[in-house]
Amino acid sequence: MVRKIVTLVIAEVLLVGGFGMMAVHGDRGERTVNLSLSLSPVHLAEYDDTYCMVQSDDTSSYLMSPGAPMLPKITRTFELEFGARNVRVEATPKAVQKYEIEREIRPAPPLLPLAQVQMMKRVDTLLKWEEKEVYESDEFYPSAWCTYRVGCG
Repeated sequence: MVRKIVTLVIAEVLLVGGFGMMAVHGDRGERTVNLSLSLSPVHLAEYDDTYCMVQSDDTSSYLMSPGAPMLPKITRTFELEFGARNVRVEATPKAVQKYEIEREIRPAPPLLPLAQVQMMKRVDTLLKWEEKEVYESDEFYPSAWCTYRVGCG
């Protein structure tokens, strides 16, 4: 009889304790993070007789979509609380400057295994491959000022 009572009490404590944990909610308030970026001016560098490179002192990586213009990019990482929802990122560009260039911007090379690159005789032609739809289009590239990805781990 005592064993049954102890077993029931332990089961009740575990069940009620579990329900209590499920009912705990964190702060559901909306939070806003504002980030202002001031960038140094970009400069153009000659790449070869056909292309130029766009460079900036504020960036260390580039948009690398194969065949599309290789442009400097800025990456920022923010830590969100576990279970964050409705994450929204907006970019409002200010003081946009227009540059006229004489050459096309160097296209990003396609991704290739290193072994394949070493075996190729004409690497130069592959590295200069352009995505004609992007280079001949009147639309801006990239089409958005910013992109974002929410993940965990």
